[in-house]
Amino acid sequence: MSEQNTKQESQSPKEEITQPVPRPISDDDGLGLRARKLANRSSLLLGMSSSISTEEELESEDKDTQKLADSGKSISNKSSDQEAAPKLVQIPKLPPRTPNQATDAQFDTPRNYGLDRVAGEAFELGSPSKDQPADTFSDDNYGDEQPVIEKVLSSLLRERASEVDDVIHSIPEKLRVSGEECLKKLHSSDELIEILSEVESGNFTNPDHETVFSLILGGFKIADEVENADITGLNADLFKNTIKSLSLTKEFNEDQMVEDMMKICSISGEESPNPLVCYIHTEIHSIKTCLVLELLMSRFVTSNSEFEFLLLRSLETRNPQLIVKKYNSGELSLVKLKDSIASGNIWLDLITKVESSGMGPELVKNSVVYGFKSLIDPLVTCIISPEDEKLTDLAVQSDLCKYHREYSIIKENSDAFSTDNTIVKERQTLEFFREDLKKKKQSYTDLLNNYKQLNEERFSNDSTLKKLKMENEELRKRLDDGKKELGSKLSDFEVIKINNDKNEEINKMNENLRHEIARVSSEIGELSLKLKK
Repeated sequence: MSEQNTKQESQSPKEEITQPVPRPISDDDGLGLRARKLANRSSLLLGMSSSISTEEELESEDKDTQKLADSGKSISNKSSDQEAAPKLVQIPKLPPRTPNQATDAQFDTPRNYGLDRVAGEAFELGSPSKDQPADTFSDDNYGDEQPVIEKVLSSLLRERASEVDDVIHSIPEKLRVSGEECLKKLHSSDELIEILSEVESGNFTNPDHETVFSLILGGFKIADEVENADITGLNADLFKNTIKSLSLTKEFNEDQMVEDMMKICSISGEESPNPLVCYIHTEIHSIKTCLVLELLMSRFVTSNSEFEFLLLRSLETRNPQLIVKKYNSGELSLVKLKDSIASGNIWLDLITKVESSGMGPELVKNSVVYGFKSLIDPLVTCIISPEDEKLTDLAVQSDLCKYHREYSIIKENSDAFSTDNTIVKERQTLEFFREDLKKKKQSYTDLLNNYKQLNEERFSNDSTLKKLKMENEELRKRLDDGKKELGSKLSDFEVIKINNDKNEEINKMNENLRHEIARVSSEIGELSLKLKK
């Protein structure tokens, strides 16, 4: 019973950590006032009161931002707010949750995986971390050993996976492949299994980009019927104009691309394609992959307030003085930014700069692997830099995790985080699951390494077996040739033996005849002597 309760505690609060949980707020470290004013802070372009009020503040924030841009991957992970954060207080354990049927299932797990390397119990479904209970966490500096940029990239990977799963399930069921059929496709060849293992382990460097991108975006979960989508009712000229607006110098089949994008938009429900999706199509030529990208773009970018907020915060952080100047002059506003994202103008500017810099493949890879939120920093560069200035980097530089947290706090009801007790409970739950996730990731890594080693051993055994089979075939061939030669010699031996037997009989007959001739000759001699007398 206690084991089931522990298992349930590790699984059931799943919905409680869907949104990032903020750190505890107290008036002692100066965060209480910030939390109460955070809802009024936000972006200058959102029409709320700005945190940028004086030239000294602008210069201070600009210096911090310049440090972030120069390092590329060295976003500071420490602040005065975090150094002064209060320690967690110990609170009583929560009562055990009522177990559901899903966690009560028993799984017949083998005792060992591989060649007696890792025990199978370590990978049993629903097994919690037993050495770290939920109410024993005390350190509030979790993850300081990991750079911020790595946290951001990991967060983007998780968000992209969640978004892909969301849009895959939004596709009509008749256009999706069943789980059994998808699993059969994924295990249809050793090469595909190897690429799948690499993708699941976070390695996206395989040269077979088509397969890698399809695995990342769930292309194997989409049926081939999407290629036969009905395109009646769509304006082909609108699609041609969108493709021509890309102003690409490389060669591609425009008619085929127009037809593919019309099929994609007929499923996604869009009247016109997104320019960035069209550009990605020129690189990967996959209807299934571009369909997922179009759905991701329409659901989580063009009509998503979070993407706009992240872009605004990145703009403010990168060059606050320029943003204030553009805002006061009317060149930049929230409405204009929304229209630019929805109309595709901002994506056209990005494509133009990427093409002039020769970073098209990198743009496609970042869009597929890390999602469209990874393009926020290049978009910021396109907005604040002159038109003739080339784009030199597509790397993620902004602290998107921090901005996402700000967006969540502003969007959600602040009453949910009003008491320190609630915050402590949520943080303890989050810490517990982080530790548990860390251990399970390590266990998964060990299992994956075992699988790779077993795979290598299998390939080695297969090659050895193939070599032995070839040697066996050669020996069998030599044996057959020897049998044929022996049979031929045995037949010759039989003929010779028969001839020898016949010769012996003839010799005996000749010998008998010689004796008979000698006897007759002697008799004749005797008779001759008698006649002479």
